[in-house]
Amino acid sequence: MDNVMMLEAQEKECRRCLGSVEISVSLEMKKVLHKLWNENEQSHAVSPESLRSILSLLLPRYSGRQQQDSHEFLRHLLDRLHVELTVGRGTRDAHTHSDSIVLETFQGRLVDEVSCTGCAEVSRRYDPFLDLSLDIPQQNVGGIADEAEEDENVHSSTLNECLERFTAWEDLHASEQRSCVGCGDNKRAKKRLLIEAPPRVLCLHLKRFEWLPPKPRCKISTEVRFPSVLDVGRYTTRAKSCEYSLFGLITHHGTTTRSGHYTACCLNEGKWFQYDDSKVKPLTPEAVLDLEAYMLFYRRRDT
Repeated sequence: MDNVMMLEAQEKECRRCLGSVEISVSLEMKKVLHKLWNENEQSHAVSPESLRSILSLLLPRYSGRQQQDSHEFLRHLLDRLHVELTVGRGTRDAHTHSDSIVLETFQGRLVDEVSCTGCAEVSRRYDPFLDLSLDIPQQNVGGIADEAEEDENVHSSTLNECLERFTAWEDLHASEQRSCVGCGDNKRAKKRLLIEAPPRVLCLHLKRFEWLPPKPRCKISTEVRFPSVLDVGRYTTRAKSCEYSLFGLITHHGTTTRSGHYTACCLNEGKWFQYDDSKVKPLTPEAVLDLEAYMLFYRRRDT
C-alpha cells in the first residue's frame, strides 16, 4: 500500500508539471491499484482493460487480441511509468532522474568484468537493470525430445543453475578481443556478469522461447525448480548472504509465443492465489512451487 501512495504522489506531481495530458498510463495504473485495494471492489474481479487501452495508444501492438509476451509488456509498462513520473520535474529528460518509484523498486546494477588471461588484469563496466533474463540449462524445445536425449531432457533444472550460468566466466570470441590496459597485449580474455547492487524487487525472466527458423519460436519445457527463499549472495560482488522471498510469478500455458495463455500467482497477506482472467482461486505454497514459471518476482528480505 505504501507503493500505491508513492505512485499517486508522483503521478500528481507529474500532472502538475505537465498540465493536461491526453495519455497517462500512470493515472490508469493508479486507478487499477486503488480498485484492487478497495474493500468494496473485493467481491468481484477488477478489469485492467482501461490500462491496456491507454497503453495501446502508445504501442499499437497491444490494441488487438493477439498473444503478446508478458515480459515485453512489463518492460514497456515500467518504462512508460518511469517516463511519466519523472518528466517535468525540473527537466523533460526522464533519463537524468533516478528517483521514480519504478527505479527505486526494480532497478539494480550489474558489473561486467573482463579478465586478461595473460596478466589477470580485470576491467569493469557497470550497467543498470530492471530484470534478469536467464538461459535454461538442458533445454527441451517444444516439449519434444529424441529417444536418445529423452532421459537427459526430462530431468529438471534449478533456478540456482540458471543464475550460475548467467554469472559464469566465458571466453570472449576473437571479434570481441581488445588490447589489455594492463599488459598492452591482445591476448585471450574472459568475461562474466555479477550483481553489484541488488534491487529491492528482483524480477527474473526465464528464457522459455527459442527461435528455430523457419519455425515460430518454440517453448522450452524443461522444468526449473525455484525456492520460496532465494539467496543470491554468491552471484554478487559482495559474496555474502542476500536473501529474497518469492511473492509473485507468471506462468505461460501453451507451446509457442503465438498461442497460449498467461496466468499469475501472487502472495497476499500470507496466502497464495492464482489469477486466471476473472477467475481467482487459492493455492498452497507447495502447489505454487510446482508451477512452470515464466517470470519470478522476489522481494529483498532486508527491506
